[in-house]
Amino acid sequence: MDEWRAGTIELCDLQVEDMEDPVSFYCRGVKYVLDYIQRQETELIIATTSILILMQNLNEMKGASPGEGYRTRDYGNGRLVELEFSSSKIDWLKAQAKKHAIV
Repeated sequence: MDEWRAGTIELCDLQVEDMEDPVSFYCRGVKYVLDYIQRQETELIIATTSILILMQNLNEMKGASPGEGYRTRDYGNGRLVELEFSSSKIDWLKAQAKKHAIV
């Protein structure tokens, strides 16, 4: 985990014993956001740091594959994060879903 946080390895190279595969976590996040957008919801509350990191990366169009720039962030003990997914970001998410065969 330290190597990923330091930026010396990519998310897809990260392996932590007894932890879900980070790319699988990423794919679940892509599916969740696309499902959420399709429902045309207006509010979203996210509580954990891992999910905040995931959502911020998706919003910045940073993927889980090599060279796509998915990185960690520090939110401290509490922080409001507002994310808006423009049509170009939604198109990018759909491309990520296709690339990772997300159903």
